[in-house]
Amino acid sequence: MDLPPEGDVGYPPAERLDLYEDFHGVRVHDAYRWLEEANAPTTLRWRDAQQQLFAAERARWPAGGHFGEALRELLPERLEMGAVTRGRREFFWRLERHREHPVLMVNEEGTERVLADPAALDATGNLSITAWHPSLEGDRLALQFVRGGSENAVLCVIDVATGAAIDAPLGGMRHSGVAWAPGGAAFYYVGRPPARSGASSPGGRVVLRHTVGSAQSTDTAVMPSSARATGPYTVADTVDGRWLVITSGDRDDPDTRQVWFADMSPSHGSAPGSEEHREAGALVLRPLSLSPSARSGVRAVRDGRIYAITTDGAPRGRICVTDVRTADEGPWRELVAESPDSTLEDFVVLDGTDGLSDPAPTLLVVRRHSGVARIAVHRLDDGAHLRDVALPGDGDVRNLRAIARTSAALEYSDHGSSVRALRHNAGRPGLSLLRPHTTKVTSNPEVETRQIVYPSLDGTLVPLRIVSRRGLLTPAPTILSVYGGFGVTQAPEYAPGIRAWVEAGGVFAIAGVRGGGEEGSAWHEAGKREKKPLTFDDTIAAAEYLVSEGRCTRTQLGLHGASNGGLTVGAAIVRRPELFRAAVCSAPLLDMVRYEQLGIGASWRSEYGSASVPEEFGQLLSFSPYHGVVPGTAYPAVMFSVFTADDRVDPAHARKMCAALQHATSSPPSRKIVLREEGLGHGLRPLASELAHTADMLAFFASELGLTT
Repeated sequence: MDLPPEGDVGYPPAERLDLYEDFHGVRVHDAYRWLEEANAPTTLRWRDAQQQLFAAERARWPAGGHFGEALRELLPERLEMGAVTRGRREFFWRLERHREHPVLMVNEEGTERVLADPAALDATGNLSITAWHPSLEGDRLALQFVRGGSENAVLCVIDVATGAAIDAPLGGMRHSGVAWAPGGAAFYYVGRPPARSGASSPGGRVVLRHTVGSAQSTDTAVMPSSARATGPYTVADTVDGRWLVITSGDRDDPDTRQVWFADMSPSHGSAPGSEEHREAGALVLRPLSLSPSARSGVRAVRDGRIYAITTDGAPRGRICVTDVRTADEGPWRELVAESPDSTLEDFVVLDGTDGLSDPAPTLLVVRRHSGVARIAVHRLDDGAHLRDVALPGDGDVRNLRAIARTSAALEYSDHGSSVRALRHNAGRPGLSLLRPHTTKVTSNPEVETRQIVYPSLDGTLVPLRIVSRRGLLTPAPTILSVYGGFGVTQAPEYAPGIRAWVEAGGVFAIAGVRGGGEEGSAWHEAGKREKKPLTFDDTIAAAEYLVSEGRCTRTQLGLHGASNGGLTVGAAIVRRPELFRAAVCSAPLLDMVRYEQLGIGASWRSEYGSASVPEEFGQLLSFSPYHGVVPGTAYPAVMFSVFTADDRVDPAHARKMCAALQHATSSPPSRKIVLREEGLGHGLRPLASELAHTADMLAFFASELGLTT
């Protein structure tokens, strides 16, 4: 297909079907249902033509080359993250600028070596290691990987000393946790049960016990018969490797949540590492007595007590403790109370030692205040607050873990500086570098972040983070980023794309709209199911605030969101198309009437509702972006980006919406609706692909919003 000359819209032809489907007596038009058939000849021709159109448009964006180079330069030269010590070995990620994927390293008494390198396993660059789990003894490691960003993971077990595989690969899982039994002869994971077991769960996955070296078909389901779960399972173990923790149920459905724990230590006194020790251990699973309407999780078990984080009676979270012998009956004692203005994120237990200012054991507690991380030290015995721990700035904390009896590690970053690994020693006042911060990317003092609040359409105050150059004259080209779903918080973490945009003279604003987790579980509840439109109201109010405050004009305002955030973007631009000049909608949900039929949409019913229920169907139709498109409307320029192998959010959402907007828009020919497709999945992807996608997004926004580089 030859593309039309510049200035002529010339969108690829897309047949509009006279197709209607009846939902509870309501006829719903679906003109582009045929685009759900991804490999049908007509769909393939349409997709090819869209890619030609996108390529022609991209060639007209003057800033494309600039952002491609800037993003590469803003990558840290080397990062080391996620260090975990097991036995005499330390395992950690190493991310290097010249590599497409991080590699897994092991440090053995001062000698480092590569344990697993995706490039060595697959020269195409499509393989990514998603997780790794060393045994308690550190001699075995469960390694999970995916291809092309797929959600379907494969797990293999390797001998750490030699790097050789010692087990056949296991399939049928989606990024499962792994809990090793003491001795390393077996582990627990979440996967599809063998047909012979008769066990079942939504999505076909249960908790299984696998013996290393045995066939996966012999794995046994270990969930108790009392399980009421109707959602996914997760597994984890405690730091000492003794206790297995299983959670089940949809995290958003209070009728299905449960937490069990079990002692994995042998019932007899065999020596750790012996064959007798490796083969021991029938589980006795016991439920926690915390309310099933709460989100709860065990963080530590020590000295006969279980320490848990829970929203039971505390939407922002609190820490409770009980005796391990009565945890299935209670009572629980509140150790650290809920904060009125911050959300509990995580904690670890640390011992004190003689000579330190706090010789008694302590809790190192991480909270979020409107998404920004805060750390404090509390006494373990009574939960009393001892002091706050200063972080380098208003940023994000990830991967908090105990690395020794008296010290913890974490990763910190913010919008101006890349990730650094930090250590906290019990009894000491602050943080120190865990390992050298090897990077050419230094903190830019000209980049500043301001945390403010703005009123939504109903008067609710919503957090807004604004990143810009210090002293920037406004109005200026601005990208507003939103998510607003599943209780997820948009954290103030380092992202080369944000910094590249800001250093080029733009503004990047992040709105913590309802449906996310910025203000705790109640904030999530305020933006789900029938309340989902409040997420879109908050987004529109954020845009109006930025314009009214003079930070940008409407012709300088772009909107960005991915996955659930793509739904938020789609809903906002069909409600208020005149408010935005451009939008990037990545891997989005957009046809909310049929979302349950596409990808794994049926697993999100608790977040959005179900079209099979009359009242919920009406709600879904009312905010479905695809069905809100009105012919003859001047819509913003939109770049849809989808991933052909996405097995989480079906690319049909974006394809159908793209066709609908191309048909409906009355915008000038220069304001294009384009579709960017890439043959990867929803998850991890090679670094070059990630950078190219971000560069295209920024170049599109720069061209549409008038940012000159």
